[in-house]
Amino acid sequence: MAHLHWKFPALLVSCTILLSASGAAAQERPWRLVQEQRIGSLDDERTSLTRVPIVAVAPDLTLYVAQPMESLIRVFDSSGRYVRSIGRGGEGPGEFRLLGRMGLRGDTLWAVDLRLNRISRFSAEGRHYSSDRLAPSPLGEEFQSTPPLGYLSDGSIVAQPSIPTAMAASGPNVQIPVAQLDRQGRVLSRFPSASLRGDTREARIPNGVGFVRTPVPSSDLVRVAPDGSAVVFVRRPLPTRSDQAAFTVLKMRTPSDTVFLRSYRFPPRPVPPQAADSLRPGVLRFLERGMSRAEAERFIRDSDLIPQYQPGISNVVVGDEGTIWLGREVLGERAVRWLNLNARG
Repeated sequence: MAHLHWKFPALLVSCTILLSASGAAAQERPWRLVQEQRIGSLDDERTSLTRVPIVAVAPDLTLYVAQPMESLIRVFDSSGRYVRSIGRGGEGPGEFRLLGRMGLRGDTLWAVDLRLNRISRFSAEGRHYSSDRLAPSPLGEEFQSTPPLGYLSDGSIVAQPSIPTAMAASGPNVQIPVAQLDRQGRVLSRFPSASLRGDTREARIPNGVGFVRTPVPSSDLVRVAPDGSAVVFVRRPLPTRSDQAAFTVLKMRTPSDTVFLRSYRFPPRPVPPQAADSLRPGVLRFLERGMSRAEAERFIRDSDLIPQYQPGISNVVVGDEGTIWLGREVLGERAVRWLNLNARG
């Protein structure tokens, strides 16, 4: 089983791990996470942490902490001591405009720049090895850009294009391609597409058209294992009945090599009235920029922007040794449940 090493300042949370084996019912095991390490300091600008979207942990417990607001990666050793920073703002070699995904493959750190459509490799000590920048639209002119998702173990790149908002809102089943590219950005093969499931809706306003995202998303999730060993798809359609629901996990090494495809049933959970009430004001504030309060309320109601049931999965993390961690955050509850799948699902 993969080990979780939580290293954020003053972290003390609880969660439930659902351990699942193929053909067996999940078993709940409550875990309480306690602070093991502190990193960062408000008194030292070199180590002061802002938003942390992702942390990569090396086998020796060295921490690589993505800091997109500063366009760099801060590195801390296993004792929490600041070691160095990797990268800076810019478009040159080893620089970032919008630092996104990040991972470790052996002793090589890779990091994605979402604005430059670029993926860069660094040594564990921060020396820049190389960068691969993808063309804006190798998968079609209708797409705005093609940011990488990560590397596969053979050095090829997995990428998923971004699309115009109007295209995302054009229907309940908009499909976005996921492709395997070579380092020059040429298409080698295609993985299954990912569905957006109508998470973005079109709203007619007096001066034209506006777009709003549902606060309870159910679009497919796609992740590349940090070591490049697999691509994982989680399909999580919203339940439509109170008595049955399922999500699906697809794990592939390459577009022609499927590790497993499996569905998992779960009891549907309604969106609690108090949770819906807490989500509604943010949506209303956004819609009221272009319509009246009554029109905004009517749009939320008629478009099912806040659904009746919650999706089965809220997040996915591909871990060590082929494990997959599926977050099952339930609106209205403090504890987060994680379903842990082994390498075979």
